[in-house]
Amino acid sequence: MPDPTQRKKIDDQSRKCALQRQALGIDERIRMRTLRKGDRHVLLLSLAFATSSLASNIIAPIWPLYIRFLGASVTQLGLVFSLSNGVSAIFQMMSGALSDKYGRRKLHVAGAVMAVLPPLMYSYAVNWTELIPWVVLAGLAPGIYVPMRYSIIADASTSEGLAKAYGWANTGLLTGFVLGPLIGGAVADMFGIRAPFLLCFSFFLGSLAITATIKETLKERSKVTTPMDEFDASSFSRTVLTFSMVNIVQGVGIGIFTPISPIFAVAKFSVDMTMVGLMHAIGFGVSSLIVQVPGSKLALLTGKRRMVLLTILLSAPFFAMFGWSETYIQAVVLMFIGYAILNASWPAFQALMMDLTPSHKWGLMNGISAATWWFGSMIGAGLSGALWESFGIAAAYFFSAFGVVCSAVPAYFIREPRATSTPAEGYRSPAASSPRQVRRDHENRDEYE
Repeated sequence: MPDPTQRKKIDDQSRKCALQRQALGIDERIRMRTLRKGDRHVLLLSLAFATSSLASNIIAPIWPLYIRFLGASVTQLGLVFSLSNGVSAIFQMMSGALSDKYGRRKLHVAGAVMAVLPPLMYSYAVNWTELIPWVVLAGLAPGIYVPMRYSIIADASTSEGLAKAYGWANTGLLTGFVLGPLIGGAVADMFGIRAPFLLCFSFFLGSLAITATIKETLKERSKVTTPMDEFDASSFSRTVLTFSMVNIVQGVGIGIFTPISPIFAVAKFSVDMTMVGLMHAIGFGVSSLIVQVPGSKLALLTGKRRMVLLTILLSAPFFAMFGWSETYIQAVVLMFIGYAILNASWPAFQALMMDLTPSHKWGLMNGISAATWWFGSMIGAGLSGALWESFGIAAAYFFSAFGVVCSAVPAYFIREPRATSTPAEGYRSPAASSPRQVRRDHENRDEYE
């Protein structure tokens, strides 16, 4: 029989094991509840992205043609696109910073409200200059709600599942890019060029209804004090600079490509608006949609930074070749390949940016990222018409490809987080010890207890 001392040791060890099992059970329940809450937010955001994207893309293939229909030149068309992109760029940075301080939900809903009215007013315009005030409001709306959505995903997702969450959200977004142009082109051919704007209005109302159901995800920062969340200004400045340069330079390239492509298809291939919509649906929507989830998984094998670089370099030639297309089918195929390769790294790029950003700066960083992309697109859209009219259509697409490939230069200087390990713990991924996960673990434990 064990003596009293040994019996006491056995009892103490049993109690310790019981407490450990209890703690593990609590941690598992916290983890499962976090996953369920995060999955709900990702699902709702995917639906919100799908409806707002569907609304925007119903008018996307006819928008340049409509501006021309109202009397604008190709150069003036580029200026209208540039104005909308510029407004988005300005407000995305501001809204991201404000959301870090005051929360995501109110700004998210405000942006969705602003998106509703412009398409209705577009349908009543009789001159292209009448579009300008509504173009400004239409640019302001995504300038507010887009950074909110990506920040909410970062708030609601675990570090390990962030790329996958962005992949699903982008899938919702790109569903609109597939269906919207098909619907918009067909409706314009059947009911007139103004009819798609009324349909766009109704889908933005649906997006607003979904947005209103998404709850606040920003937690009280004062509840968490951890050295992992200390702010390193120099590191954050480097992250801002490198990602901003990638966005601006690549945005110029894509900004040149986008507004002139419908006009190119109509002028060279004499297609109707349904076929223009089909080109956008397949060339951008389907191509980008099918690579989102596979791309997020491939990034885990290749590394996020390497995948971003490879997709930039491999996609650029196809944007240049688009301008030399001899048939409609050839143009669609080249557009499909270019966007499929480039956008395969979309989730990896977004997840890498969040990995390198302190958690209390997610909203600001998402705002800066979106703002710099739209700033580059503004420049590209402003150049597109001038390049077409001054140097010809082939030159415009050459400069588009040049902008895309040049974005690989700043992307090369992005630092991927290094994995850390200790003899006791073995290998541990960067995500396992990220500020995001440490903060969320503290918050969930406080809430549970």
